[in-house]
Amino acid sequence: MSKFIDNTNKMIVGEGLAYDLDCYKTRRNNNMVVIGGAGTGKTRGIVEPNLLQAAGSYVVSDPKGNLYRKYKMYLQKKGYKVMKLDFAHPEESIKYNMFKGTIDPLSLKRSNANVTKLADTIVSLQHEGTRTLDPFWDECATLLLTSVIALIRDYYDDRYLNFSNVEVIINGMDIDENNADEETPIDVMFQNVEKIDPDSFALQKFKSFRVAAGRTLRSIQITLNALINAYADEYIDDIMSGHDLDIPSIGKEKTALFICPSDTERTYDGLVNVVFTQIMNGLVNYADSCEDSRLPVPVRFIMDDFATNVRISEFPRMISSVRSRGISTTILIQAESQLEQYYKSDARTILGNCDTYVYMGGGDIETAKSVAERANKTMHTIYEMPIGYEWVFRRGDKPVYTKIIDLDELMKSEKIVLKYGNKAKPVPDFPYQKYDLASYFDDDDDESEITHTDEVIDMTQDTREEELFEELTDEELMQKLEEMVSKEED
Repeated sequence: MSKFIDNTNKMIVGEGLAYDLDCYKTRRNNNMVVIGGAGTGKTRGIVEPNLLQAAGSYVVSDPKGNLYRKYKMYLQKKGYKVMKLDFAHPEESIKYNMFKGTIDPLSLKRSNANVTKLADTIVSLQHEGTRTLDPFWDECATLLLTSVIALIRDYYDDRYLNFSNVEVIINGMDIDENNADEETPIDVMFQNVEKIDPDSFALQKFKSFRVAAGRTLRSIQITLNALINAYADEYIDDIMSGHDLDIPSIGKEKTALFICPSDTERTYDGLVNVVFTQIMNGLVNYADSCEDSRLPVPVRFIMDDFATNVRISEFPRMISSVRSRGISTTILIQAESQLEQYYKSDARTILGNCDTYVYMGGGDIETAKSVAERANKTMHTIYEMPIGYEWVFRRGDKPVYTKIIDLDELMKSEKIVLKYGNKAKPVPDFPYQKYDLASYFDDDDDESEITHTDEVIDMTQDTREEELFEELTDEELMQKLEEMVSKEED
């Protein structure tokens, strides 16, 4: 087998087949779609050989965490900063706060547009990438979620930036569907905001939401709360308790970020999608500030199980524009129909923007027909393709029929030995305490006033520090909110 690893500026696609990653030289993009059924060799034949190349930075979907364990030491020896964002095992993960991801990493200024984008992404992902039949519902839900996230971001200490506290606030908005004008504790909360910051972004979004009819408001509150509840737990709070990931640094220095969604528990898939969306958007924004609008270190997104575990908001639009920024994507799916199920008509846009298309076989008839048309072969020739072989299509080149790379043989020929631990670690008990935003409501009037962002409330100095961290039942929470309303009325 010919050597690949010596030349680190190659994209490996098959035995004896590799392409230059310099897209200006090749006049092609580096986007690649890899299609093959389970067990056809997508990971060992494509993902792992390209990780061995150590070319540029990587953002990798790693559902089982095997790639991180296997290649961490190898990449570190190649000069990489290696990180793992693990939704399956949060105790082994770096910290990443999606709400802080709304702050522009270059100017360090709060980006209201990013808050809206985050809220819109969370709301839309619950519909499997589509919108409801009534877009008004989504628009109102986005307004409410935007206002609450912005409220916590702008008027509270960073440790309150999590979904548990978003849930607390939404729960406190007990709207009477028969009397929408009745004042709720959250209305009073935003009235306090208006006193000290009438131009508040959070306030303006809340006002826009509040004009809907009572029954509609109540329905939106209940449904949105059910959505947020899935993320309001100690595991996600722990991941969001810090912010270790500087997105622009991925494009500044060689970095390998492994993002590990659970391949069995799908509760957090929506958050995984938010993370991928924020990283890609953040890198595009950083590239636009660089010379020639291009990242100093090219970044490759390698997304296994793309149509189910990994989804990126507005991906069809983004894949057509990331090439000039030094960003490329490698998409791994089992059949073209998976893309069509989620992205609908945009699936053709995604495939059309991948100048390299690799087919490793599978049981999907429609995909086999599509490949047969590309290869100018009969469908049966493609469908009955021997195991261990693949078809490679490259824009402007003739189709290539070749063997899938034998990873063991490749590593043997390159004299590569990977050393990594595979010992299972016990899962520690979670030292979790839930922050309670609502507890600030029962302070004296001068202390319960919401201060401006430049004078963020420091709850750690509160005389009720112990009470701040206690678990409250829904009844106790509502009692505190009612006390606050009564105090305002007095």
